Formats: sequence, structure tokens, C-alpha cells
Amino acid sequence: MKQRWVCGRMVLLLLPLALLALAGCAKPTFSLVEKRVCKGVDGAGNPQPETTTFAPADGRVCVWFRYRGAGPKQIVKVKFAYVDDAGTESKQEVPKELKPGNGTGMAELTGPEGGALTPGKYTVELTSESDVAYGPALNFTVQ
Repeated sequence: MKQRWVCGRMVLLLLPLALLALAGCAKPTFSLVEKRVCKGVDGAGNPQPETTTFAPADGRVCVWFRYRGAGPKQIVKVKFAYVDDAGTESKQEVPKELKPGNGTGMAELTGPEGGALTPGKYTVELTSESDVAYGPALNFTVQ
């Protein structure tokens, strides 16, 4: 009887340690912790300047984001969609492969053939490879 009691206590003591060890081995959960629309990125990788209004002559719009817990070959799709003044909708998707761990990423939308941006109202959504959105879409205007 005493031996059974000792074994029972050992199990109760070892079970929490085993659970803690397994929790330490768990795969980190990927998340986007910040995202911004901006005109560019500085030398340190920070968005500069943040804005939601662009001129066609700006030539590009950048979407900057900070992430945590990326696995090997983690992909974020940056999906741009716009509607021009005539009501025509257009879409462009930019897949970005991330470095494992924590970091920042950036995707850009440029005008046709490197020229001026097309005027209109834009939305940009960041999604997983299976098209699950990482938070609400961002909006910006080219006018």
C-alpha cells in the first residue's frame, strides 16, 4: 500500500514537469503584430512616412508589416485591389517569403511599367497562403 502511495506522488510530481517540457517544444504561433501603408522604408527597415493618400507621380505604395513566430518558408500574401473612377476593379497579389522567427516585411505596388500609379481607391489585405486574413484590410487613395 505504501509503495502505491509513493508511486502516486511521483506521478503527481512528474506530470507538471512533463507538461512544462512539452509546452516549451510547442510551435510558436505566427502573427502580424503591426501593418502600415507608407511611401517607403528607411535604412533601418522602418516605414517612412506613413500615409493613406498618394499622388500618381509617387510611383509606388509600400505596405510594411511586423511579424512574430514565422516558420521556415512562411508566406504572407499581400493583396492589392482597387476601383478606378470608372468603376473598373483590378487586383494584384504579391507573395512574400519571411525569414523564420520575428521580423519585418514589405511589399510594394508600383505604377504600370514603373510609371505613375493609377488613380482610385485601394484596399490591401495580408493573408496566409490559404487566404485567411491577418486582421482588417488597410485602405489608401491615389488622387
